[in-house]
Amino acid sequence: GLSDDQVREFINRWFMAANSKLHVSDRSKATAIATADAQTLVQILTTPAYQSRSMRELVTNPLLLTILCIVYHEERNLPTARAELYQHCVRVLLDLWRRAKYEHLVQQPAAFNSDAAQNVLARLAWWMHQEDQRSTAPLAELEQEAEQELKKLAESAGLGRVGKAFIVRMREESGILAMGGEGSAKCGFLHLSFQEYLAASYAVERGYAKELATRISDSWWQEVALLSLRKSVQYCEKFF
Repeated sequence: GLSDDQVREFINRWFMAANSKLHVSDRSKATAIATADAQTLVQILTTPAYQSRSMRELVTNPLLLTILCIVYHEERNLPTARAELYQHCVRVLLDLWRRAKYEHLVQQPAAFNSDAAQNVLARLAWWMHQEDQRSTAPLAELEQEAEQELKKLAESAGLGRVGKAFIVRMREESGILAMGGEGSAKCGFLHLSFQEYLAASYAVERGYAKELATRISDSWWQEVALLSLRKSVQYCEKFF
């Protein structure tokens, strides 16, 4: 992880690079905007909301910090509530990140519906969270689980029906999934926070308030339960 000084330097360099590209003809304007944006984001990241253990892990991871920079750059703000922040981060990975990654190519990868992809990922997250402390799973099992949800989607979602192809796309095009280590045949979410957020989304979508309420004393499930309570008043009433 990055130190506090390295986080500040990273943010300063990121906004300078971004604004230098956006304002090629006006160096002074690029510098002024970059400096202001970097200072504001650094201030946000030093607030109590971003000092919790899980949030600190996001801030000090270079790839995840890049996503936070993108979210701020796009929204001109950064949510302080975890559920809303994770929602923005997932959108960046499934949509903005992917578009920017391939914008220079003449032949673009086939488009897909990001909401549909998130639904499949939510099922994977819920399934993975069923086993205590599981943040990676064998590729074959992930592919099989993904196929169960892919079968429910319309062809227009652009995700096909093959679990292996879906996992590859989410790993290589969007980056929300990552291999579990060098030489590993396991895969999981880029960060546990995304698994928890998507598992919470799945619980709300399926009306699993009772399932989470009965697990609230289990530390492995507490963050999922808390994130689920940001989704729906009706769900919250059922949960309590």
